[in-house]
Amino acid sequence: MGILKKTYQCSMVITALFSAAFATSSYAADQTDVIYEKNYGDKWAFTFDRAVIICDRQAAFITDPMTDITYPLNGLAKTRIKASGKTAGNLDDVWKDDPSPYGVKIDLSPFIDKTLKLCE
Repeated sequence: MGILKKTYQCSMVITALFSAAFATSSYAADQTDVIYEKNYGDKWAFTFDRAVIICDRQAAFITDPMTDITYPLNGLAKTRIKASGKTAGNLDDVWKDDPSPYGVKIDLSPFIDKTLKLCE
């Protein structure tokens, strides 16, 4: 129970910091959720084992709660970061290679879809 409470508290702090850093209007707070590698198995696309996903008006972001680094998952998220003048992590640094076929990364679409559903 202590780990879940700490994870929830961490995600709330990250959300608050992220909202303040990237807010450009008076919309409601971002929609967030915590996801875990154990729930995705070989389909997990990141080098960290849990993440906070954030949807902000159709911009999809993922945060590594251990480093507090946020990464854009879609083009709109990249555009928002650039327009805000803030910086974010380089997704390629934490995006895992797919073991087959060689040279391809693990599919991000399940993570982008799950994140965007938070905005619905």
